[in-house]
Amino acid sequence: MRFQLLILFFFLKSLGLQAQTASFQFDIVGGTPEQIAAVEYCGQLWGQYLLSDVDIEVRVVLAELGANQFLGLTLPNGNKDFADAPLADYWYPSALANAMAGTDLKPGENDFDIFLNTSYNWYYGLDGNPASNQFDFVSVMLHEMGHGLGILSLAKVEASLGSFGTITAADFAPLGPSFPFPDLEGRPSIYDSFIVDGFGMLLTDESIYENPSINLEQAFTGNNLFFSGPLATLANNNQMPKLFAVANYQFGSSVTHLNEATYPNGSGNSMMTPFSNLGEVEHHPGPIVLGILEDIGWNLSEVSTQAPDFLSEWTLFPNPTFAEINLQNTGENTGALEIVRLLNIQGEELQKIPSATISKRIRMDMNNYPAGLYFLEIRDGISSRIFKFSKL
Repeated sequence: MRFQLLILFFFLKSLGLQAQTASFQFDIVGGTPEQIAAVEYCGQLWGQYLLSDVDIEVRVVLAELGANQFLGLTLPNGNKDFADAPLADYWYPSALANAMAGTDLKPGENDFDIFLNTSYNWYYGLDGNPASNQFDFVSVMLHEMGHGLGILSLAKVEASLGSFGTITAADFAPLGPSFPFPDLEGRPSIYDSFIVDGFGMLLTDESIYENPSINLEQAFTGNNLFFSGPLATLANNNQMPKLFAVANYQFGSSVTHLNEATYPNGSGNSMMTPFSNLGEVEHHPGPIVLGILEDIGWNLSEVSTQAPDFLSEWTLFPNPTFAEINLQNTGENTGALEIVRLLNIQGEELQKIPSATISKRIRMDMNNYPAGLYFLEIRDGISSRIFKFSKL
């Protein structure tokens, strides 16, 4: 039997900078010692990938919520237009916003809440060995935490109109957050800022997709959406990862997951897809999810792709920069770069340096570009490597 994982829900279907590694602080309500140990283990697993000097505060409620109800629900807190936000007027998950700012922007509030329905038959072991009739608690908890960390669209369809930023706390009733749910003001999330259609058009470009509009609804249900972030794309063999956007829009599932058919169980990238089976296990985010998290702004302690030897010999400096960046080959390898590309935070190409003009040291003027996050991609004809840097 298949079970659907929602953006914010796991819903039971009748069908089926040098920072320290992140520390999670859990406020666990109703948990047994076995459940509490599994929750804390999930914090250790996610924490090894993320860099943050600010504790990530999560409320976890474990309760019998009834059969034929959701398995899990995540309610995210968020911040917009904080001092260190790379993009203005976009919502960042609170955990990421705090990591960027280096301080707790909403002291006294949780970064996200997770509800888990203990009415079902869960496997609470840490070894990923559930029976065929059990849900693996660690896999589900890691999935929900992924949404709280930023794998999160603010897309919604209502009365045949698609929109960003119109979700309210009422959409999750009768459950509610432990924090004041933000007034989203009709604005997308930072994750949404990377979503493109099959023609490469950004869904957040209101000159193409008015918000709200029928055009957005058609995009949300056209099975032709992709995540355009350069690091996620690199992790997916230089193909933009496909998102779940089925014809029958499903709130909390559509747009905010990787596509199930493209990344099935066992692919290594199934943690953030919308479906799970009894007995299914995934305890690793996978390279695409790590790429998405880095694209939206997380600094990671584990890179999602390994650079080949020649590409690993290149160094970018200074980072951050005020005026120019330098790319220098510090090794003895005699290989040559085929191309160097400067990209903005949404993966759009700003500048390209062809192979004929590439030397062992490259300078690129940044004076005409606004402050923010940028990517520099280098290719050697076989592989790619991407540097992320800040312009102040």
